[in-house]
Amino acid sequence: MILNYFKDTPQEKFEDYNDFALYIKREDKTFAGFGVKLRKIYGLVQFLKKGNVQDVLLYGNPHSNFLSTFSTVLKLEGFTIHSLFYTNDQNLITANSILSKRFSDTIIHTGSKGNREFYISAFQKGFPNGFVIPEFGIHKSGLVGLTFLWRELEKSEFLEYLFLDIGTGFTTLSALEYFKEKKVQIIGVAIGNRRDKIQTDLETNADKLGLDKKILANLKILEPLTSPAFASKNKTLEDWIRKTWKEKQIPLEPVYSAKTLLTVQEYIKSQKLKGAGVYMHQGGLLNHLKYFSNLSIIAR
Repeated sequence: MILNYFKDTPQEKFEDYNDFALYIKREDKTFAGFGVKLRKIYGLVQFLKKGNVQDVLLYGNPHSNFLSTFSTVLKLEGFTIHSLFYTNDQNLITANSILSKRFSDTIIHTGSKGNREFYISAFQKGFPNGFVIPEFGIHKSGLVGLTFLWRELEKSEFLEYLFLDIGTGFTTLSALEYFKEKKVQIIGVAIGNRRDKIQTDLETNADKLGLDKKILANLKILEPLTSPAFASKNKTLEDWIRKTWKEKQIPLEPVYSAKTLLTVQEYIKSQKLKGAGVYMHQGGLLNHLKYFSNLSIIAR
């Protein structure tokens, strides 16, 4: 069933900057706009089914793209979903939280991460063959589906540079591993943490995924050009999101894609890059539909 959740997504030109052409890989056009997380969950589903797992535990913020995507898809794949939500405001409603709650069979709310080990232990005792999904879905099996994505992208004649928002670093590490023997410069924007802390997180997650940390040598990390604090936004950013949607019909959101793409755009100009590159739009728009009109986020 999950094979129907993503098809080859389009690649569109975003802008020409003198001697450089920037394209966008439109993962936002996947099923429900879930984006790259659908690629990550593909291999995980195969891993769980091979182990005859029925019950899974998800833990994280119910308003996150991670929780909404994984709870929805895993439920559609027939798993029983047990969710542990970290949130200080149980009354807040977002599009993501509606899906996270709708597709969870059992829910426990906790105000912080402090007591998660207690609940994880209780789950493991109650469901000996259950599986605890690592936070943010960072699991080695997820590399399988991401490989499909890089194979698609590799067909592009414009791939001299690959631009990414780093976030947890899972997608970035997968790209570094896949392209390590190829002439592709990978440039990431540090979203969610400072550049030095992001580097440490990448090394930690490389170990978790069984990847050689030497691949990090091919990554250049940029600080966000504007509003660097995670999930922060300002009028400049929001105006640019609306302008981009109006002029190009490309939906961006203020947490990852708009902040990253604005930074990438200025980097291309300031460094006077030559050639062509691709920005990976990783999707995750459900909480930000207020910026768009007539937006279809359901799979084609």
